[in-house]
Amino acid sequence: MSETNHIGLKRLYEQIREIPGKDRVEIPRTERTPEIVLDRSGEEGRIKFLGRSLPDDARNFYRPILTWIDDYFKSPLDSTVISFDLEYFNTSSSKMLLQIIRKFQKLEEQNKNLKVEWYYLEDDEDILESGETFQDLTNIEFDFISYQ
Repeated sequence: MSETNHIGLKRLYEQIREIPGKDRVEIPRTERTPEIVLDRSGEEGRIKFLGRSLPDDARNFYRPILTWIDDYFKSPLDSTVISFDLEYFNTSSSKMLLQIIRKFQKLEEQNKNLKVEWYYLEDDEDILESGETFQDLTNIEFDFISYQ
């Protein structure tokens, strides 16, 4: 990894550690990490993952996001939308994404509305199947949205 990339990733990880406690967070995407939006500032909670997820240490990368979600559950909005528009993610990211989705089972227990949007390229069967697997493992209904 070049010195410039290392410095950029270091800044990204510093920004990620500052996530808990903020109402709105936008993390820009990199070659190895997705764009992430965590937003509880509107009428509905919005969480978005966009791009590719291949961080060197997925557990460390996603830990502050999990903490933000835990904080969100202390006073969740009546409606929450989670959008996944990932073109690729590695196995360690898959485990973390599943952990994130499982956390949202709590919203149904609190009688809150939850919508999970799973975007996939029309011919990308792998990403579609991953979403279907997450749906089956969590018993949360997904809206599968294909695009070209």
